[in-house]
Amino acid sequence: SSDIGDLVQQVFIKLWKKIPEIDLRKMVRFRSYLAVTTKNCVYDYLRKEMRKGSGRTVAYSTDIETLEMMSVPEVNRIANEEWNHYISALAFEKIAPLFSKTAIEVFKQYLAGKDIRETADELEIGLSTAYRLRGRVKESLRSEIESLNDYLG
Repeated sequence: SSDIGDLVQQVFIKLWKKIPEIDLRKMVRFRSYLAVTTKNCVYDYLRKEMRKGSGRTVAYSTDIETLEMMSVPEVNRIANEEWNHYISALAFEKIAPLFSKTAIEVFKQYLAGKDIRETADELEIGLSTAYRLRGRVKESLRSEIESLNDYLG
């Protein structure tokens, strides 16, 4: 929505203005700083919308209360979860073309919690093949996630 785009733009503007003041040597984790900045921008946005008197005042009030109750560690936890989801999806997107459709399907079924014997039967492959395919995709994904985390921080 346009609200989300506006919020993203506000976060970038706030970060851009703060860059000269930021001492990166003292900053432990940029993602934590970004998460807190984002939380504050959302909070400011919701307060501004409430002052406008839009029809969502009750919903905005509830959102503000939720934000106020969130501690910095909680914001960091949520930011880290989102980061991990993003990195995992990006890594999977990068490795998927390297494997057969069968290998990818075995791995997807594994992630969904399906028994590997059922998956092997369904895909009409041997059990040892299913284990091998799952292991190869899993190892490649783990390695790609590690590489992306090293590269992107």
